[in-house]
Amino acid sequence: MNRLRTRLTRAFLIEILGFVCFGIILSLLQLNATNQYKDITINMVNEYHLTSTAYGLISEYNEYALDSTPTSIAVDKASIETNEKQINSLYSVLDKTVTGTSSYASYIGLKNTINSLVTEINSGVSQYAQGHYVAQSSYNQANQLYGFVATNSGTFINNSLAHISTIRARVDKTYEESIIAGIVVFFLVIAVTIVFALKFSGRIVYPIDKLATIAEQISGGDMAATIQPDLLDNKDETGRLANAFNLMFSSLKAKLEELSEEKTGVEKKVDERTKELSDEKAKLLSSIESLDIGFLLINIGGVIYLKNKAINDIFGFSKTDNITSKGLQELLVDIDFDKISQQLHTGQSVTLDKVALGSKILKIYIGPVLTDGKNGHKETIGWVVLIEDTTEATIQERSKDEFFSIASHELRTPLTSIKGNASMIMDFYKDALKDPQLKEMVDDIHTSAERLIEIVNDFLDLSRLEQGKMSFAYVPTSLDKVIEGVTYEMKVVLNEKKIYLKTDKLTLNSLPLVWADENRLKQVIYNLIGNAAKFTDEGGISITTSLSDDKTLIKVILTDTGRGMTEESQQLLFHKFQQASSSLLTRDTTRGTGLGLYISKMIVESMGGKIALESSVVDKGSVFSFTVPVATNEQLSSTTSTVGKVDSTTGLTVTP
Repeated sequence: MNRLRTRLTRAFLIEILGFVCFGIILSLLQLNATNQYKDITINMVNEYHLTSTAYGLISEYNEYALDSTPTSIAVDKASIETNEKQINSLYSVLDKTVTGTSSYASYIGLKNTINSLVTEINSGVSQYAQGHYVAQSSYNQANQLYGFVATNSGTFINNSLAHISTIRARVDKTYEESIIAGIVVFFLVIAVTIVFALKFSGRIVYPIDKLATIAEQISGGDMAATIQPDLLDNKDETGRLANAFNLMFSSLKAKLEELSEEKTGVEKKVDERTKELSDEKAKLLSSIESLDIGFLLINIGGVIYLKNKAINDIFGFSKTDNITSKGLQELLVDIDFDKISQQLHTGQSVTLDKVALGSKILKIYIGPVLTDGKNGHKETIGWVVLIEDTTEATIQERSKDEFFSIASHELRTPLTSIKGNASMIMDFYKDALKDPQLKEMVDDIHTSAERLIEIVNDFLDLSRLEQGKMSFAYVPTSLDKVIEGVTYEMKVVLNEKKIYLKTDKLTLNSLPLVWADENRLKQVIYNLIGNAAKFTDEGGISITTSLSDDKTLIKVILTDTGRGMTEESQQLLFHKFQQASSSLLTRDTTRGTGLGLYISKMIVESMGGKIALESSVVDKGSVFSFTVPVATNEQLSSTTSTVGKVDSTTGLTVTP
């Protein structure tokens, strides 16, 4: 592929090569002129050395001829020989470097004259060895030859200078010609570069301009635009760009078609879902509107977003009344809304029983509407408020409780008489009960009377507890003695079933005094032991205690080896008239009224403790526990207390 980058690189390399060649030519021309100057200068220096050496030779020869002492003669003769050697050395250099016809002819004349001088001096030295007068002619001849040497040396120098002038004129001409040639080449290269750049840029810009035009059409929404085949057939980068753009455009059209189809499907689903939500909203609003209890949906700013008709009926509003959350708060004056608001902002729900609204009694439930917030935490965006008018139900419940209380009081007196008379008959008229059937009938009357009295007592306790009328005689009480007393009394009954009842003596003897009603405390322990005994056929019951870490509560734990309970049965514990039997729909009337645990719960909570089922496993047994507050120093200083207490269930004050 003839890539644009390769073509650009080639063009630039050609331009660079042209400039380099131009520079090399100029450099060679200048180097040639410089070398010629250099050679002529060196020749002139060597010629000067040659002339100087010849002068030194004639000077040493003259001293040799004029000084007749043996020492001087020897020294002068050695100097003559040295100069001759130096002359021969200069000959070897000048023979190779002297150029030019006139210069070379002058050099040859100078060389011949110096050679004649050297020959004459050597002849004179030889003659002086024979006698001074004999060599006089040689001496004169040598000095005359030196005059010729000086003359020839001047001629040689003049010729060399003339040669330099000739070379300089030639170099100057060459330099001028090279500058002109360089300028011509420079402008020629620039012209070629401009032509090439215009042509090459046209080849680059044309396809890019076409692609830009097509891109503008596509951006304007013209999805029918196409790329010309000639752009796609280019073998350089523009062709690659055109093909990539075409592929991208094809993919874009396919994606847009998919998006269009998905959009149609989504719009259809949105319409369907909107209709479903509209239907669900209509059903929800209809359901809320048909509720007998009031319904309010309040946002986080306290604005009532939704309400139903029951709210108007409960508060006596008309359809046109503008109900606000602040207005409702002003009507419900007995509620501490600040405390409730704090609880609601923690994500907890609030249930308020027996809220007074004029002559009405309301039950109010307030729950937060939560959504997923940041960092996985729940965020409250509003509240749901359910308001139920329980006036009629409360009156009926109170009437029922009063009926049970009155009936129980009225029943207990004759039942006590029946029990007493049956007991007296069994004790004082044994002789009259010789008939076994008659004796069995009296026993049944006595047992049934005791059973009825227990039931009546449970009803009376339940009535007093629920109405807040049960009194508690709080005194510092020894829990270990209470447990030991109840255990002692219950062992006789449990021995008949052949099951054990044991306590942990070590923990009992180390317990502090508790603040409780001793008789009510005994009643709770009796109920728990009796309840465990009913469902334990083998093994027995164990009682242990422990002191809390802060030493404010004592925990009593009762463990039995009885039948245990299923999870479904455990849900019925501590509820009125409920028994943890195998069936949720039937009751075992032979095992009690189902009030024992409920009454125990109310007594324990009234004394400031808690009662709970710790665990229960079918066929292995159950573990119950309750807590009692430890007596404080102030309480220990008192001997008894019958001060009224607010019941946690009813909110009414306990009276002595």
